Amino acid sequence: ELKGLILKHDSPSSTSFIGTPLKTLIASSNPSWNVTLSPDTENGSLRITAHGSPFTVVRWVAFVEMVEVAFYS
Repeated sequence: ELKGLILKHDSPSSTSFIGTPLKTLIASSNPSWNVTLSPDTENGSLRITAHGSPFTVVRWVAFVEMVEVAFYS
């Protein structure tokens, strides 16, 4: 389970986390598998990256719940 806050100001390059994302491991069938969050400063969004085992087909599934707040003047 990953939780965090991300903020984009005027341009995609300003995208950054507010604080540090929290990661809670609920279950694992392979300790080499990992999921990470990072700010995508090219697109101004959140990047979710999953890493599996080499030469192994892994089918990843994600449930993403988000809230977006925008201020327009």
